[in-house]
Amino acid sequence: MRFSPAGSVQARKLPDITRKFLQLSAITTIAICAVLYAKPTLAAGHDAASAKATYLKDRELCNSGQTNQDRATCLKEAAAAYAEAKRGQLNNDGSYDKNAVDRCKALHHGERSACYRRIKGEGTTDGSVEEGGIYRRIETEEGPAHHHRYRTPPRN
Repeated sequence: MRFSPAGSVQARKLPDITRKFLQLSAITTIAICAVLYAKPTLAAGHDAASAKATYLKDRELCNSGQTNQDRATCLKEAAAAYAEAKRGQLNNDGSYDKNAVDRCKALHHGERSACYRRIKGEGTTDGSVEEGGIYRRIETEEGPAHHHRYRTPPRN
């Protein structure tokens, strides 16, 4: 910048290389911002499409009678799950597995390791939700029993 004798400011002309560099920097910044903005928007669009597909599949199951609920309850829950998914509140972040591990933590140490093995898929599984529960069974071998010798007091 230069000051003229009259007190006004006159802009100095930038060299061509500097002007081109500034233009390129501005274009690059705009492009990066557009990509950063578009990525979550595209992901949200994919999630919305996935939620809609899941909802349609759930409705189909409800209408076919292949669930363990009556049709009205099933459709109501499918609609509620779809609404939660659209708001981004419905997720399966591994809470099923975490809950199973937490239930095992409540057991005595000797039973806990067998519980962990059952939830990882070892052993056999019987039953269903419709039948009232899923029963997981695992057979374990125990080592020789610990025999404690107690001395009985002598008889007088």
